[in-house]
Amino acid sequence: MEYKKLERHMREFSSYFPNARPIIILRRHDEWIASQYRRFVKSGHAFKFNEFFNVKNDNAYWEKEWLRYMGNIEILENYFTHKPMVFFYDDLRNDPAKFITQLAEVMSVKVDISDINLSPKHASYNEKQLRAVYTVSKRIKLVKHKPSSSKTINVLINLLKNSIRYTTLYTAPIIPDSWLSSDVFLPDSEELTAIKNYFTEDWDACRQYAGQNNPTLTV
Repeated sequence: MEYKKLERHMREFSSYFPNARPIIILRRHDEWIASQYRRFVKSGHAFKFNEFFNVKNDNAYWEKEWLRYMGNIEILENYFTHKPMVFFYDDLRNDPAKFITQLAEVMSVKVDISDINLSPKHASYNEKQLRAVYTVSKRIKLVKHKPSSSKTINVLINLLKNSIRYTTLYTAPIIPDSWLSSDVFLPDSEELTAIKNYFTEDWDACRQYAGQNNPTLTV
């Protein structure tokens, strides 16, 4: 999240609950930004990946500084009495039952893992589905916006945009490949490795911070 947006939300929230102890769950930088990019494409943005995020030139939509996780942690430190607890998405993915139990423990609540369905939800759209939406988005503005002063008109326009996006997503498997854009828009392994390497120091700092500030867990 952009620092200014996060800070605005935290300033407002902490004004009501200054003694809350924030919890932040981090995913490795390259994996997170790739997932975020897919979400943007699904939402109707016709960015190529290097237009969305560019680790070499920092001239893209998502600024490199916004991906520095320690910056998010520092904002949480500034607005709350207690230091944030830092957890990691890999732990959730590798052992969801243990992860949930740990969260429940730090929040002093009881949870019965057998009552929780741990099967994956909201699986990512595949490349052909994203390519189909990307192709349509280059021709039709599918991103939600408010072109009118009338709330009713805006709702109707965005309902139409949503119907086009989701119809495209779910009919993508039967759309001929020749109809879809040939742009290389998803990040390749080289780009993702470069992002991972660039943010290694920040990732290690987050790991160290978690080790120093998370409470000792009994699980």
